[in-house]
Amino acid sequence: MRVLVLGGTRFTGPFLVRELAAAGHDVMVFHRGEHEVEVPAEHVHGDFADFEHHVARLKAFRPELVVDTLAVRSEDAARVAAFAGVARRAVVLSSADVYRAFGRIWRS
Repeated sequence: MRVLVLGGTRFTGPFLVRELAAAGHDVMVFHRGEHEVEVPAEHVHGDFADFEHHVARLKAFRPELVVDTLAVRSEDAARVAAFAGVARRAVVLSSADVYRAFGRIWRS
């Protein structure tokens, strides 16, 4: 399966990419290029603020699955909508609820 990972070079991303590759999937990672990590994937560098300008290049990979590891705000989840008709599935990861709970615990 061809898997496009948006983000993927920090926190849980490298672990995800390595596991996908180890399972035999072809993986492409789109990221800013600020944190280069050794992962068995093709790297495409770009700015998420300018994401729409990279969509054609990412679609050319013909991903069957898109995993967004950098969804912070609800509107960030819309990035995967650009792959409707290309990818069969999408997974959007967000830690917003974790940070909200963390803030409540620490009363911040």
